Amino acid sequence: MKKLKLLLQYNKLFIILFIFLCGYELYFTRIKTYSSKYSQNDTLVIGKIISYSINGDTLKMNIAAKEMIKTSYYIKSLEEKEFLLENINIGDQVTLEGVMKPVYHNTIPNTFDYQAYLYNKKIYHQFLASQVEITKHSKNIFYNIKNTLIKKIYQREDNEYLLLFLLGDKALVDNTEYTGFQINGTAHLLAISGMHIGILLKGLELILKKLKPNKKSIIISLCLFFFAFLTGFSASVSRVICFYILSTLNKIKDLNYSNLQILFFTVFVLCLISPFIIFDYGFLYSVIITAGIIYYSNKIKGNFFICLLKVSWISFLFSLPLTSNINYEINIISVLSNLIFVPLVTYLVYPLALITFVIKNPLWKVIIQFFVFLNNIFTKLSIMITIPKMSLILILLYYLFLILYKNNKKFFIVLLVILTINKLYYKLDNHYYVYFLDVGQGDSTIFISPHQKEVIMVDTGGKTEYKKDAWAKSNKTYKISDTTIQFLKSIGINTIDYLILSHGDEDHAKEAPNIIKKLKVKNVVLNEGNYNAVEEKIINTGVNISPNIYLKDFQVLSLKHKLYDNENDNSIINYITFNNFSFLLLGDASKKVEEEVLSKYNFEFQFLKIGHHGSKTSTSSTLLQKDFLLAFIMSGRNNRFNHPSKETIDALEKHNKKYYNTQERGTIELKFSNNTYNIFFYEP
Repeated sequence: MKKLKLLLQYNKLFIILFIFLCGYELYFTRIKTYSSKYSQNDTLVIGKIISYSINGDTLKMNIAAKEMIKTSYYIKSLEEKEFLLENINIGDQVTLEGVMKPVYHNTIPNTFDYQAYLYNKKIYHQFLASQVEITKHSKNIFYNIKNTLIKKIYQREDNEYLLLFLLGDKALVDNTEYTGFQINGTAHLLAISGMHIGILLKGLELILKKLKPNKKSIIISLCLFFFAFLTGFSASVSRVICFYILSTLNKIKDLNYSNLQILFFTVFVLCLISPFIIFDYGFLYSVIITAGIIYYSNKIKGNFFICLLKVSWISFLFSLPLTSNINYEINIISVLSNLIFVPLVTYLVYPLALITFVIKNPLWKVIIQFFVFLNNIFTKLSIMITIPKMSLILILLYYLFLILYKNNKKFFIVLLVILTINKLYYKLDNHYYVYFLDVGQGDSTIFISPHQKEVIMVDTGGKTEYKKDAWAKSNKTYKISDTTIQFLKSIGINTIDYLILSHGDEDHAKEAPNIIKKLKVKNVVLNEGNYNAVEEKIINTGVNISPNIYLKDFQVLSLKHKLYDNENDNSIINYITFNNFSFLLLGDASKKVEEEVLSKYNFEFQFLKIGHHGSKTSTSSTLLQKDFLLAFIMSGRNNRFNHPSKETIDALEKHNKKYYNTQERGTIELKFSNNTYNIFFYEP
């Protein structure tokens, strides 16, 4: 009791500061509301460029105007691109004409919420510029230095990783390569972080070793602030610099605070300055991993590689809940891959990047090729374990026992039990689920049986891409199905029993190869007729193509009809039943196919997936005369086809049919329990 009293007295300051910080964060990030100074109708933005990137035919900028505005501009020609590369600068004043675009919430559950991400940075609008005019060049010496660095890097042929390692900007790095680093658990080495600053600190300490401690600390702090300016004051860099300054003060003033206490003060100061920093993943990773390494520092003993292995293991354990709640999977090989990548980046890649920036060095290209080659090798060797979304209670329990694990290795078993409970939680669910996923202008529907014994996916969605000249091509590739995959993993699913592709159009089947690559797909069902290019790619994956469907929890019937001369009308008409519920999914079939199937088969259904995204070619009066509960339209917001058509909506309303549209409601979830169901929406 006496010891507890002394402990409480000693930590009284930290308890008070912690309670204050919780209240401060709660007020400024949750209670206080923030709104834009712009309206959705504004067509003119005048402000200063804070950051920019040019990739392919797209110029992206953050503009400080009445408030921070995120802007995009599509470059019209190679000449214009070259002009912008030469003339646009950070700090310049620009006048933009265009339209404000709404920022949407994530409409597929448990996935990245872009609106929340921007809101946490106090950005409330995206601006699509149709015209960009540079009205005033900056004369600020610091901006000019940064612009000189950026221009010099952009002019280099081997600029992707120079830009990344020197300025922390991954705008030019190939998406596939960067994803590989994320899979390997080595992406932290690419972001400007404590490791990079540690290298800079060693260099500065060496250069300034003859100065008195006070002067040396001031000069180093100023250099670090300038480095933070060059790298955009990222949250992780701010954490490292603030920690260094407070550690230096602690040493000079002989305050005797521990490193963990200094880390707490660091978090406290940065949260006071910017309350929303608490939602920054880079900041959270930096703080959590640093706390873990400091806490376990007395256990990090041995030779260089033993210490590195222990640091990698501690970092892995402390970052696991955060990683799993972002990606919903972990790579257990990442502990070992860091043994190779950390020394490689620390002692070769990063120092060589600094040298190559000053002196053009042919060795840089060779090293980066080797670096990417190793990344690809480890990506293929990765062993991924799906970890569904963890609840806050389980996360707190995990960290509690991770702290206790330091002095009692048996608590590692408890950590495994917590992760097992988290995984089993989703498998114990005895409900049926149906999801009409919001994949934009496309279809993708998922059926899940109790305890996740059987999973069916009908169509995958997909976006049509148009050919571009070489200068206009971006190295950033976005796959719609990555969001679908992330959602499935978030609820513990990494296996699909049947992937049924109604037909081979891109908006229904294009994402199938990516899903087959990243999930275990047991069977694929294709429609009848000749295979097109999309379907050939699917067949070439080597997946099992099955003409029949054998399931226990679902009864799936493909309603046969005659072959037509187009993919839409050759869509598989899926009639799916379970318990006392039935679904009719029409693919992109037209009215004549609907009428043929309805006249051929005598069946009833309660839920209808409207054909062809609600096009006027679908939804016949014969179909609408059927007695069903709900209809679902899957179409993209602001799609160029104007789906759903007015004719289809009028017909639905004329027949008093209740319907929901994914472009308005986002993903639609149906949860079935015995003879009842509940409906949930994930609205934009």
